[in-house]
Amino acid sequence: MAALITRGRSGVAAALLTLAVALPGCSSSGASAEGRPSAPAETGRPPELVSAALEDAFVVQDNGLVSWTTTWRACFGPASGDSGDSGDMVAWETQAVTPEGTSPETGVLRNGCIDLAVAAGVDPPDAGLTGREIQLADAEALAYRVRGVRADDTVTPWTEPVRVGTELAPG
Repeated sequence: MAALITRGRSGVAAALLTLAVALPGCSSSGASAEGRPSAPAETGRPPELVSAALEDAFVVQDNGLVSWTTTWRACFGPASGDSGDSGDMVAWETQAVTPEGTSPETGVLRNGCIDLAVAAGVDPPDAGLTGREIQLADAEALAYRVRGVRADDTVTPWTEPVRVGTELAPG
């Protein structure tokens, strides 16, 4: 909290008001700002990686150059044979994992899939995908882990981190 310098009664009132506004954010009740417990109950098994692929898209520009993008798409689903209520997933949460550790931030995947542009460039038509392999190698330092969120606010355990660029045929 920033240092507060006040003078007189109005300064004390301002300081108390600032303190009253700041304290709710310092709650130790274990609930997040959304009112959901910071550590929801885990039940069942972690989701499974259902499919993962690198997809290339090409666009020929007016100047004859080819712009390209490689997207990594990884889709997750309930664990097969999960005895929990895996059919009532309302969302999927994801966290980035790097060599430095796991991000404290979570993202929400509405359809259970991560779509991440991992490489892009603009090249002459005969040059191929210049720089693609280098960009993909850099992207592989990143991984994601996913868990399912059920309607009753319980969650599945996290998956093991899946490296960006991993490929797995559906089924």
